Amino acid sequence: MKQTLRKQTLHYGSAFITLVLLGMIAASVVVAYLHQRATEPPTTPIASSSQQDIDQKRPINGVNILYYRPQLDQDVQTYTSEFVARIAQFGTTDAAIAIPLFMNSNESTTVSTTNDTPSIEEITLLIEALLAADIKPSIKPLVDGTDPDTFERQAITPTDIDAWFASYYGAITPYLELSEQYDLTSFVLGVELSSLQRYGFKWTNLITQARSNYNGAITYAMNWDATDTLPFIDDLDFIGVDAYYPYEGEIENSPIKAFWNKTFDDLGAYLDDPGFIVHEYGIPSEVGAEKNPWSAIGTNSVAEWLQEAWLRAGCDVIHTRTRGGYIWAVYFGTDLNQTREDQKGYNILGKPNVENTVRDCFGWY
Repeated sequence: MKQTLRKQTLHYGSAFITLVLLGMIAASVVVAYLHQRATEPPTTPIASSSQQDIDQKRPINGVNILYYRPQLDQDVQTYTSEFVARIAQFGTTDAAIAIPLFMNSNESTTVSTTNDTPSIEEITLLIEALLAADIKPSIKPLVDGTDPDTFERQAITPTDIDAWFASYYGAITPYLELSEQYDLTSFVLGVELSSLQRYGFKWTNLITQARSNYNGAITYAMNWDATDTLPFIDDLDFIGVDAYYPYEGEIENSPIKAFWNKTFDDLGAYLDDPGFIVHEYGIPSEVGAEKNPWSAIGTNSVAEWLQEAWLRAGCDVIHTRTRGGYIWAVYFGTDLNQTREDQKGYNILGKPNVENTVRDCFGWY
């Protein structure tokens, strides 16, 4: 009897040890998977099932409205109406309102508004004017630096990542609530935050928080050189890219359309997603800007022809290869009565040939 009991005890002891070992193995597998989920680039960049709710047949003839609070010579409501009437003349269907939020440095853990950020009341006026003009607005918070000479949006490295995401969520919450209030169709949760994309769980949590304030589609704008690491892609409703691809070689009298097609070939599986869009495409009207279209040089001569040719070719390819995109940019506060052919920046307003090019393109699609 004692021998039998001892055998049973040994048997149960062995079984218990086996269960413990199996549990430890299972736990290590889970940990390894979770680490991989947080850091591994997507192998099949297909958006979530809510993608079916997106109108994939409707082309997006969009513009980005950069809204730094301007000093206006007239009341903001009158100017807003005139501004929207101007961009409506292009045949614009969609407008992304880029609202600046600020960090003091790349290492800061705080994201906040400043006097350059428009108020909720000012943004509301713009949303209502866009809706009245049958233009679909969306909001895209744009993280900038209080010192633009030292800040780089794509290289943010906060000293406390948890504190940064908590601050960022707090900063964008009023815009999520405003988007919900006006039933806007989409919200751009982040723009070119390349160094932060690897924090998959942080983004998944942020998306969950955002959905508690807003029931529309949530998207993210990847920078052109940071499309390989997006572990939270399945939590988004659709995805897009800021297409500031550099042009190599001599551009004048060159087939720019072929260049645009090549850049889209390199996007690979992203183009299999029928909801994929181009969140930004544009270039300064300055000689040599094609080498780094993401940044104005500022010292070269004016080249309106370059901006015109770049947008014409880009618009055509973007609408052929995707469901559309948003030109960068029109600047809220621009003097609508001024011709700006001598200006080198991205702003298309006041440049007659560029405006006609945009009008033609939007008319084609």
